[in-house]
Amino acid sequence: MEVVRPHDEDDPGVDPAAPDDAAPDDSGVLQSLVALAAEGPLSDDLVPRALELLVSLLDLSGATLSRVREHDDVLQLEPIASAGAHAAFARDMSARPLESLADVATAVSEGRSVFVIDSHGPASAPATETGVGRWRSTISAHATGVLPVRAWGSTLGVLTIEWPGSRHLGERERRLLEAAAGLIGMVLSRLEEAKSPPDAEAAAPTGVSTAIMGVTAEGVVVPHSDDSAEGVSSALTVSVATRYGTDVDAPIWDIAGTVPGAVALSVGTAAAAHGGSGPLAATAVRVLGTYASQGVTPADALVYLGHAVRATAQPGARVSALACSVEMGGPAVTVTLAMAGAVMWMLLSADGRFSVGPPERPSLSAAGTSPPRNRHLLLLPGDRLVLFGGQVGPVDQARGRTAVRKVLEEGPESAVATGRTLLGMLEDQRHAGVVAVIEAKRPRSNA
Repeated sequence: MEVVRPHDEDDPGVDPAAPDDAAPDDSGVLQSLVALAAEGPLSDDLVPRALELLVSLLDLSGATLSRVREHDDVLQLEPIASAGAHAAFARDMSARPLESLADVATAVSEGRSVFVIDSHGPASAPATETGVGRWRSTISAHATGVLPVRAWGSTLGVLTIEWPGSRHLGERERRLLEAAAGLIGMVLSRLEEAKSPPDAEAAAPTGVSTAIMGVTAEGVVVPHSDDSAEGVSSALTVSVATRYGTDVDAPIWDIAGTVPGAVALSVGTAAAAHGGSGPLAATAVRVLGTYASQGVTPADALVYLGHAVRATAQPGARVSALACSVEMGGPAVTVTLAMAGAVMWMLLSADGRFSVGPPERPSLSAAGTSPPRNRHLLLLPGDRLVLFGGQVGPVDQARGRTAVRKVLEEGPESAVATGRTLLGMLEDQRHAGVVAVIEAKRPRSNA
């Protein structure tokens, strides 16, 4: 994601490959930011306090959070909070159009972080310099970082950081800064949502909906109108049955291609005691989709989703999620999955073997939990893998497992009907639930 480069390629004084011996200890940095965001009601000083904490914990010279705005068809930066030395020259930088700031433009347009090590010779006397130049005139080298601040797939602005010296940022520290920028983006998004009036017309969907998709060997997801897939040679079919509950809980599900030959799939539910489960479910879908597109493993994606829930959700809110990556490799399909909360999986192999993965971890909520772990499954042609999310108690019992196996062996006339039947087995039909059935297809004959 990052671009690490010297400002002057002819300057031999900075070695980008130098070890990160001077990097500060990152233990507790994200936890501190999450605690700050979750300690009480949202307030206008929350973002400045988060920046001050980031500067202090990482020993930075300064940090500025800027919104990106458009004025007279020119994109510009509008600083909204600063900490450290940046506070002295944030206004100077904000007056410059975005097109003249190449690193910022890269961060915004491409969603990439840019880190620059800039060594330079003696500067002019401080009295002859203003703004950024005056601050830099007292040092012989400095380094900067420009990170996109995103929330739920949208770029809200940029986080610029700077510090004197030519210490190279290691991979761990750069990832830490990107995670911190993501947390700050979610806080900023919540602040903006709190100031926006609710949309009275945005009613939560109700009832049961179904969908069926084919996944090609190249990892392309193709929606189907029914169980037929004429003209599409699918390595997998994925049928999903979703039930929407009351405002206190909502289903989570998503499927999308990530890299060639692979897709990411997630199912689960979000619950909010005082309503608002729909936005929380949408948040979970966006977070899991974003991390999947970046190649993050399912277990790590759930860890980061837990940070997001603790940082942005209301007290008492919780998310149950099963995240998995599916990789096509000839006739075999590899599934890597991780679970947290009221989710589980069942696998019926073509040779009759039946495997069950019961719920393992507590739901993601304000309470800290042990991190999920990755599990690996191999699907061969004819195998059927079922992912459950919701009130899974009945299907986690011996009788329920037997009933699920019977449906898979004798199933209804279509994959959609199978999903509907399995969804009906989840406890309490008034609550949200989701069932995804993945079937590894047998290759078509060329004859």
